[in-house]
Amino acid sequence: MSMTSRERLMAALNHKQPDRVPIDLGGYPGATSMNVLAYDKLKKYLRLAVDKELRLANVWMFTAEFDKEILDKFGVDTCCATPTISLNDFGTPQQFQDVWKVNWAFSESDTYAPLDGPFFKENGTLTALRAFDWYTPGELSNAQEWREKATELRQSSDRALIAKLPLGIVTLTQLLRGFDDWLADLYTNREFFDELMDRCAETWIRSATAMIDAVGDQIDVFVWGDDYGFQNGPMISPEMFSEVVTPRYKRMLRTIKEKTNAKILLHSCGSVHAYLDEFIDMGIDALNPIQVSAKDMDPARIKDKYGDRIALWGAVGIDDLISDTPSNVKKLVRRRISELGKDGGYVLSATHNLLGDVPLANVVAMFEAAAES
Repeated sequence: MSMTSRERLMAALNHKQPDRVPIDLGGYPGATSMNVLAYDKLKKYLRLAVDKELRLANVWMFTAEFDKEILDKFGVDTCCATPTISLNDFGTPQQFQDVWKVNWAFSESDTYAPLDGPFFKENGTLTALRAFDWYTPGELSNAQEWREKATELRQSSDRALIAKLPLGIVTLTQLLRGFDDWLADLYTNREFFDELMDRCAETWIRSATAMIDAVGDQIDVFVWGDDYGFQNGPMISPEMFSEVVTPRYKRMLRTIKEKTNAKILLHSCGSVHAYLDEFIDMGIDALNPIQVSAKDMDPARIKDKYGDRIALWGAVGIDDLISDTPSNVKKLVRRRISELGKDGGYVLSATHNLLGDVPLANVVAMFEAAAES
């Protein structure tokens, strides 16, 4: 019997066999979405909804909110419940500053790249940290706006609703401090490092709690991004990760799990195989993007070893989508579904946002093959 999109996704995340593998596009606007400029071209390519207003789902990544017509066309089972803003209202500024006082600049890839943050270089002191003006949850999100959007989507669609939690504390502290100094602080400026991590964790908990209080009964999956891997290995040793990351996230996620039955999805790029046991111990239900081009991230091996304990979300390599033919893209999608879809535990998506360098014919081929599975 055919499932609804919501039933299909939740079956997969509960490691039960759905009627087909669920498909995600735009559920997490930080990594499973499409650049807003490329999306505008896709709408024209498909001759669908070309006159509708373009909206930004993620400012840093400059990704789009998807029209219902596109989601229907591709058989997508997810929908992002995080409020968006009009591209016309935001514009395309060359630089802007976010609520964390991090400065961003528009890049050649049509996304924003960080320039500097409030604790760069000589500002990495406890004095500067304790004088910092931390934002309030209300400055990050409007609870009523979240509630209204989630309620409208739940009433008008059977898609699984996904909402984005605040940025993870590892990536955030690196943006605030600068990556090189963040790494040095871990060994030579530990008091500052620990207090910065703790303050970010406390702010994360307050913000996430406000979001869940507003929409937790409507949302199926809460997601956040926090990158821990390089292309050729983990960012820090598993032992150090267990010391400085896992205990904080256990506290953060315990707060969330006490307030909602929604699943927890982590986005973490790169080679993160070394942390999989830690992710499971932290309470992560699903991992995205399964970056197949990174060391030790063969999805079939991960499925074989961990597939009954954590769901895999992604695994269609962005490099393949850029360089291959539509026919080969379809073959790749079918192979991923065959490798990862047995007994549930798999949600199909690209391993990163679709930018302007991905041929639109390959975008169509990916979703055609997935919907036909």
